Amino acid sequence: MNFLAALSVNVVTVNMLLSVFFLPGVLAACLYHTDLDITAPKQMEALSGSCLQIPCSFRPTSSIPSTPSFNSTRETFGVWIKNHADIRTSPHNVVFNSSVKVSKYPMKITGNLNETNCTTLFSNLSTNHSDKYFFRIMNWPFRATAVCDPLQITVKDSPWKPRIEISGDLKEKKSVTITCSAFTPCPHSPPQLTWTLQQDSHNNMEENTDGTFTTKIQETVTLSDSHDGNNISCSARYPVNEGDFKTAETEVTLNVSCETTRVCYWILSQTREEFALQVPANVKEEEIHYEDVSFSRQRPERLTVSVQDGGQQQETVYAQVQVLKVERSVTHTAGGPEELYAQVKTN
Repeated sequence: MNFLAALSVNVVTVNMLLSVFFLPGVLAACLYHTDLDITAPKQMEALSGSCLQIPCSFRPTSSIPSTPSFNSTRETFGVWIKNHADIRTSPHNVVFNSSVKVSKYPMKITGNLNETNCTTLFSNLSTNHSDKYFFRIMNWPFRATAVCDPLQITVKDSPWKPRIEISGDLKEKKSVTITCSAFTPCPHSPPQLTWTLQQDSHNNMEENTDGTFTTKIQETVTLSDSHDGNNISCSARYPVNEGDFKTAETEVTLNVSCETTRVCYWILSQTREEFALQVPANVKEEEIHYEDVSFSRQRPERLTVSVQDGGQQQETVYAQVQVLKVERSVTHTAGGPEELYAQVKTN
């Protein structure tokens, strides 16, 4: 009975432990003791044929008095391990060691390890380099691996499309800032951005809060009705393999709202001796005030005139429109569009 009771207690204990381990969020916790923490992105992407800069800093966390501690006055070496952190059982997983002249992978620690900076440049990448990586410090007699801070690197064959952002209202006579930005995994070999908005735009590279980089071009534009429907395309050309390039492109279409909707959307046709308003389906009928519109074949001297009407300020706007002639026209014969000027009073 005592054996069965002990077995029962052990089974209950195992079940409790399994329940704890599989609680949501607990799986993300590291179950290993470690004397080293690093600050670096958890996941990074790179382009085959290019390079990747890994922003990295480390913090020794040895808390046991009897164990060696990190000393910045001693010579320090950095090690990168792929796939699995245990180098005793898998020594072949060591792909870079700064204490030796030749390593398996083309990596170089550009940070100052004695200042706890482990920033690393990974060059000549291929898709075979996609893996999970661990960082290790050797500062004899202190040695530790950041087993709880793995970095997942994914190497792609195709470049990332640039991103076009527009800040501000897309309305006539309004100024907006248009920005094209591209992911920049390697600031030593950034992409070249070009677009149809303006030739020879200056490329700027900015550092993000996590230590990664973004390349941008930016222009401020004052919108007019001529911008409506315009396409803006931006391309990012990434240098690869010391002379070749990989390019990706993004395109957006500007939809500019007119300042006076009634003038912008009316299509006029002259049937018999009257002017008729043809309203597109996307314009609401209640937005139209027929009594406020008059037409003239003579171009006014001023396109905008402000007047005082019954104590209320009104603005008269003149906009050039085109009359589509039809065969039934009494006054005119069929032919190309005729220029007229629409006079609209707005409050």
